[in-house]
Amino acid sequence: AYIVGGAVRDLMLGRRPKDFDIATNAEPQRIRRIFSNSRVIGRRFKLCHIYFSEMIIEVATFRSSKSDNFVNEYGDIDEDAHRRDFSINAMYYCPLTERLFDYVNGFDDFKKKKVRSLIDLKETFHQDPVRMIRAVKYSVMTGFSLKSDLRRAIRRDSDLISGTPVSRMVEEVFKIIASGHSCEIFTILRKFGIFQYLLCGIEEQLEKDRRTLKSFFNRLDELDKRLAGDPGLGRHVQVAMLTDLFIDPDTRQKDQDQILKDTFAAIKTLLKPLTPPNADVEKAARHILKRYGINPSRNRSRGRRGRYNRPKRKPGNKPETASKS
Repeated sequence: AYIVGGAVRDLMLGRRPKDFDIATNAEPQRIRRIFSNSRVIGRRFKLCHIYFSEMIIEVATFRSSKSDNFVNEYGDIDEDAHRRDFSINAMYYCPLTERLFDYVNGFDDFKKKKVRSLIDLKETFHQDPVRMIRAVKYSVMTGFSLKSDLRRAIRRDSDLISGTPVSRMVEEVFKIIASGHSCEIFTILRKFGIFQYLLCGIEEQLEKDRRTLKSFFNRLDELDKRLAGDPGLGRHVQVAMLTDLFIDPDTRQKDQDQILKDTFAAIKTLLKPLTPPNADVEKAARHILKRYGINPSRNRSRGRRGRYNRPKRKPGNKPETASKS
């Protein structure tokens, strides 16, 4: 078993990894037998999550070169390395022997400070468009440059992001916001034409009033600085700082609960097509309204989903039950 991916990259940069991924020749059921504090996840290709207090370590079995989007097979470490997205993420480290295993010349790219795709650029983003976002994110967070052919491929294929499931985009966007490098990452994603697919509601506002563009990225820079001093800054504060520039609550409105509903709806519109948890959006709305001296009541359950946008049911009508698949 080896530490792999971003944790190895961070250790080589002299940074403390936020989390650790493990790659091994052991199959998931064997890992499950060894660690009682684990569970197997996934359908097509199974992984193990091992739980240590608040930390989750993801353990994946080596993948075969024969694996594709429809069939996944287990293989050896060499095959697994060649299936990874970028060379700087394809190195394996054994902490017991303190040895680094490199099958793809990732260490050379690391020394040259280059982000290089391991998968043919005609195919890689068609297989997984999110790799474009990761490439930019890795470049910014390491200070490495994107190879020229990689930059051209991102510009060419940027519209593929529009077909990415919303759940994955939510995950990637909030990783960027929490990275402490959101200003630079979003700036580059906007140049590549990707930002408009991630946060089209905000992009619409920026296109309406170009004067707000500088203010918006200044706000992101302020968020990055706050995260540097407080890595545990709540997600609702991050959402508030991402959107508050475009929120203008009607302080003449006497019904403060209605102001909260309107602010909640405005944030949801700005974040489209993303669908973060409603509880985070409501907390963000309350955080924004505090600046205006508005403090709506808390007589409703904070975490209940969709309470502002759930259609009302007529008296006597039973809710429909989803059919089992």
